[in-house]
Amino acid sequence: MCYDKIHHMKKLFFTLAAAIACIAGTAQSIEDIREDYAAAKEHIRLMDDPEYPPTNRYQVVLEKMLCGSGQHKETVTLYFYEDEENEGNPCSKRSVYFATVSYNFAARDYYEEYLYDKDGSVKFIYAKDIDSDDWSEVEYRFYLDKKGVIKTNVKRKRQGEENFTLEYGGKMGGYSKVFATYKGKASAYRNLFKTIDNSALY
Repeated sequence: MCYDKIHHMKKLFFTLAAAIACIAGTAQSIEDIREDYAAAKEHIRLMDDPEYPPTNRYQVVLEKMLCGSGQHKETVTLYFYEDEENEGNPCSKRSVYFATVSYNFAARDYYEEYLYDKDGSVKFIYAKDIDSDDWSEVEYRFYLDKKGVIKTNVKRKRQGEENFTLEYGGKMGGYSKVFATYKGKASAYRNLFKTIDNSALY
């Protein structure tokens, strides 16, 4: 890779990192959240480039045999940024901004994403779930501000169908219990990040 390309990638990487570090903790619109989500995903994409060294993430992998469903594997990846003014300093403050979770039960695969603001509050949740009643795939998207959910989108793809179709688009509908489950998980993953970060040697 030539010097110009490396320099460009570094500039883009740190521009995105700065944007993520400056994510506002105040109320946001759905469009603001989508823009922050896109910036986070691009930041992660750059981190995954094997030719680009800076990587800020913690990953936990759990593997165990579950009674009734067999081998289970769960991978939790926590992406974080450092305080801009003290980047590289072992004592600088680190904050989680994005978490991905992938896991299985038997042959069924599940996936989740959590986007956090600078105060550690979750502001977007995506979850791909399986409905055990008819084994259809369900996608949940919850957009939040400091007061709570501002938008909920639910899409479903039944067995034999190729595409997801919109099942619900509104503030909450009948999905409050589903939301409470994922919001609880968002807090658990934020706490997991704090536990790992506090126990890290550097």
